[in-house]
Amino acid sequence: MKTFYLVIVCFLFCGHIFGRIRNGYEADLESYQASLLRLNAVLLEERGIAGQQKLVLKERINKLITHLACYKLTEELIHRFRMVCPEIFNEMNNLTDRRGRLTDIYVRIVPKENSRMELRAASFFEPSPMDEDANHSEHGDLSVAIDVWIDDNALFLLSHEFGHVKYIVPHVASYTKFYSNKYAQSRFSSSVVGHGAGDQSGKTALLYEKKYMEAKRNYYDEGGKRQDALTTLFGRFRRNIRSLADPDAVAVAKSYR
Repeated sequence: MKTFYLVIVCFLFCGHIFGRIRNGYEADLESYQASLLRLNAVLLEERGIAGQQKLVLKERINKLITHLACYKLTEELIHRFRMVCPEIFNEMNNLTDRRGRLTDIYVRIVPKENSRMELRAASFFEPSPMDEDANHSEHGDLSVAIDVWIDDNALFLLSHEFGHVKYIVPHVASYTKFYSNKYAQSRFSSSVVGHGAGDQSGKTALLYEKKYMEAKRNYYDEGGKRQDALTTLFGRFRRNIRSLADPDAVAVAKSYR
């Protein structure tokens, strides 16, 4: 059977992997760190570097800083969801397909300009070649991927995507056929895909929104602490990482050793 992606609408450098819900940046974290250190060393040691080349290096450094800040922000997103809505978190952390196999959920929070879709949140996976009941994403077999924009409403958006994933993972074979018949002719805009009439994944997504909102109310009613907005944290993470990557700052630090 021809496979296709089902696109469903909707701390520094030291993280924690919460079981089966994983940080989608984790696999590249060491590479990001090593590259940032290497490029920073080039700027520090080669003061006579040509202007254009220097601009290119700084642009690459800026991208790495964004990736690392997104890694940290994703860690925070996962941590907050677990605190606010442990019931859904534990349910998704132990999600199995129709054959009872645990499925990893890789979550990433992404800047709007880096998003794969013009959607605030989306889930990405396809049927795996291993068998019709297994899910596959860029992270491998028995996995799905969720991207959420950097948004102060990211926890709500994540609950919505968790609802899609909750339904589709154990029904991927039947849902693939439904999806192909319902949406493959491009009659629907991307904002409607996953929420057409008769789409059970869309209904489950809306149900999980309600479950999250109820859990959120209970969390604050029981004294849960209100925390900084994710957009504020993202800026803070970027500034902290940039200060460590700034060649002038490194040079000053060395001079005081």
